[in-house]
Amino acid sequence: MRKYILTIFSLLSALTISAQNSQKLLDKFTRQMEKNGCMSMHLDVTVRNMSNQISDRQEADITMDGTRFHYDADDDGSVWFDGKTMWRASALNDEIGEIYISLPSDQEQFLLNPLKFMRDHKGFSVSGDDRSTFTLTASTPEGNVEGIRTISFTLDPSSLVPQTVLVKFADDAGGISAEITVSDYKGGLKLPDSEFKCNPKDYPDAEVIDLR
Repeated sequence: MRKYILTIFSLLSALTISAQNSQKLLDKFTRQMEKNGCMSMHLDVTVRNMSNQISDRQEADITMDGTRFHYDADDDGSVWFDGKTMWRASALNDEIGEIYISLPSDQEQFLLNPLKFMRDHKGFSVSGDDRSTFTLTASTPEGNVEGIRTISFTLDPSSLVPQTVLVKFADDAGGISAEITVSDYKGGLKLPDSEFKCNPKDYPDAEVIDLR
């Protein structure tokens, strides 16, 4: 979906310059997000199927601090990761029914850490401009990370805070797309370690499934 095949030599140099500029923007964005330290944001997610029809909408809040994060969706449960241990709490009728505890592998942690992906983006090329937009494109048609084919960012050009993110998946991964609108961004937060840990005792009716 997003792999470009260059057939006209006169466009090659222009696309190369664009890639260089967009890589600079990606680097600036990553450095700024790391500089902002602990951050939180609200996400409005619209999922479309292969026919571009809306199939789901969801709201979520996410807090990130380095490798640690806490994801809380309004109707889909929560995920906590403290840099080593992950807790996934699934919700049913607004109640937490199950909590899965695991120790993610290095590869899984790579997928769970957006900034690490932004730094390395192995298997993805970069295109866009040097001011507010860039797109990461998988170098193989089937996608390199969880079936992802493209990830496109629109940033606030002054703060480099993300405004929208569009993720498109390969056909064999469902061919869906997810448009994420970011709001209520806050950086430089000071939060306790407990923000990134789940205490199953807080959910006495939930079944705890320890996969460690």
